[in-house]
Amino acid sequence: MFKVECERDDCAISASEGMSTLVYYVPIYNKHGENINPDMNTKSGSGLCNKCKRQWIYKTVRNETTVTEVTRDGSNTNASR
Repeated sequence: MFKVECERDDCAISASEGMSTLVYYVPIYNKHGENINPDMNTKSGSGLCNKCKRQWIYKTVRNETTVTEVTRDGSNTNASR
């Protein structure tokens, strides 16, 4: 799931899983046990607030998620990370 910035306290976000790239990254570890071949797949989806009807899209790469709000005029604004 992802976090969104909303001024309402009663937000109820319906999230879709969207899609993901499907490349298998074999874990390769260094001598400290750290994975040096991390999963580079991209996961994306969207969320819609059932209360205020605001909508967001998200993209996750290497466990870092970027969330962007889709505005009513069709432009996108970076909402949170």
